[in-house]
Amino acid sequence: MKVALSALDTCESSFTPLVVLELAPDVKEETKEWLKNKITSKKEDGGAQLLFRPLLNKYEKETLENQNLYLVSASKMTLLLGAEAVGLVKECNDNTMRAFTYGTRHNFKDFDDDNDDFLTMAECQFIIKHELENLRARDEKMIPGYPQAKLYPGKSLQNHRLESAYQNHLILKVLVFNFLNCFASLFYIAFVLRDMKLLRQVSANRSKYQFCRF
Repeated sequence: MKVALSALDTCESSFTPLVVLELAPDVKEETKEWLKNKITSKKEDGGAQLLFRPLLNKYEKETLENQNLYLVSASKMTLLLGAEAVGLVKECNDNTMRAFTYGTRHNFKDFDDDNDDFLTMAECQFIIKHELENLRARDEKMIPGYPQAKLYPGKSLQNHRLESAYQNHLILKVLVFNFLNCFASLFYIAFVLRDMKLLRQVSANRSKYQFCRF
């Protein structure tokens, strides 16, 4: 039985940051809004149905220093369905290794509906990476704010690896989406395993953070 994501899966009150996304310093506001909508929109509308919010300081305000930094996360349901979509292999209760499926989730070791630690951080980040890489242009003819950056229906938003600007952190992946090579370096996403200052800062105070409803 195929399980579908509901609209509630983009409105969770609990937000655990998994990915830091940094936009180019001079990116236009309308482009930011388009990108945010693309990431948070429902799957049937061509979005990734992920959670997305700006990085705020301890006073819950966006500063000039971090005005182009955003945090990306996902609901538990999104991550579990994503684990099935990417063919993630997990250990079962009978000690065998099998591809995870949501329908047979209770057959997997350490799975519990109330347990949020079934998937590791690295697995969650890989799932988010997969969701972002599979974003597709639908009715858009161009990137808002950049009419020269043409988009074509059904075409994936391509990515290229670049060196990280985060020199002091352990980076798992850095991706740049080039939008068909017409709009280089719009943003990049840093997937981290540990010791990311931004994620550590937010995680330490995550009880103060709530998902922003746009």
